[in-house]
Amino acid sequence: MVDEIAAIIPCLGEARRMRPLSVGMSKVFLPFCNRPIIEYTLEQLANHRICTIVLVAGLGDTFADRYTLWTGKRGLKIVVAKRGLEYGSAGVTKDVVEKTPELKRFTNFFVVYADSVLSIDFTKMANAHASRIASGCLVTLCYHKPADLMPNGQQISNYGILKTDGEGRVLSFVEKPRVDNIGSNDVASTGTLILNRRALRLFPRSHPLDFSKDVLQALASGSESPVFGFDIENGFRYDIGTIEEYVHKQFDVLSGRLRISGVPVCRIRDEGSLPGGGRLHGRALIGPHCVFKKGVTLNGFNIVGREVYVGPGSRIEKSIVLDNARIGSRVRICEAVLGRHCVIGDGISLSKGAVLGDYSKVF
Repeated sequence: MVDEIAAIIPCLGEARRMRPLSVGMSKVFLPFCNRPIIEYTLEQLANHRICTIVLVAGLGDTFADRYTLWTGKRGLKIVVAKRGLEYGSAGVTKDVVEKTPELKRFTNFFVVYADSVLSIDFTKMANAHASRIASGCLVTLCYHKPADLMPNGQQISNYGILKTDGEGRVLSFVEKPRVDNIGSNDVASTGTLILNRRALRLFPRSHPLDFSKDVLQALASGSESPVFGFDIENGFRYDIGTIEEYVHKQFDVLSGRLRISGVPVCRIRDEGSLPGGGRLHGRALIGPHCVFKKGVTLNGFNIVGREVYVGPGSRIEKSIVLDNARIGSRVRICEAVLGRHCVIGDGISLSKGAVLGDYSKVF
């Protein structure tokens, strides 16, 4: 069953809360532990024999095009479909299903948002979907019960909330309701779903068309609902929606609190010397071909991309430095994020909360 389902990965959206890192690219292509976030999802899909994958990218996006080179790798066939933002998440999915030649032979489609880190048993999910077709299932929606389902101090939930019956049918769906309207048995959507082609006929005829607000809230209603839930159980899905979450989740990987298949763990270093010079006091994930000159220190958790140069006497603490950054001598960087190809002049200090976009220069 699972190898008869294609996957659609929307790579659209402006990711305003991730700026300046996301300027000029979709969030899914940002490095996470020195690999683009989307690659973790692509490998999980491949592990479950989901081999036909459509990346839906913006009209001017060039990052998605690089993944057509993955075609043939582990049997994958990756197609890039370019669309504008006027469709909305559900509208663009409908359009891609109807107009992409490579999808014509498929009846069911995974829709997976790769701007988060996740672990979902896609095979088990596909089997659950297939077993409910006779009961009228046209959509299978993943759910979980996160610790922050009802966040303290907030009036509005961070999640779409669903109610299911004993058979798993979703009786109602509300996108980010008030916290005081959430019941003890309610669960949260992960945003990942399987969509049957016949469900497209039930979509409202408007644009933009959002999955949560326009489709799921309309379809998941009452005892005849064609939407069923799938509990991800011991799996997880963590949104990478803000710079703070982007930093914390990577440090959770370094600490061992979060285990994600595909992280280049062979490049994680503990206390000791650094390649080329310097000293590590803590734990860091360090990309290839980095140079750390004499007197450099890395303190606490740090993520350092590939081909990063750090000049003599500089100190980096609890920070993320992306590929090809060049850091001068006697620089102090503490709890900051540096985009790709950043240049930091001698003697500069960057303190807590500093975030520099790609190609930034500070002298």
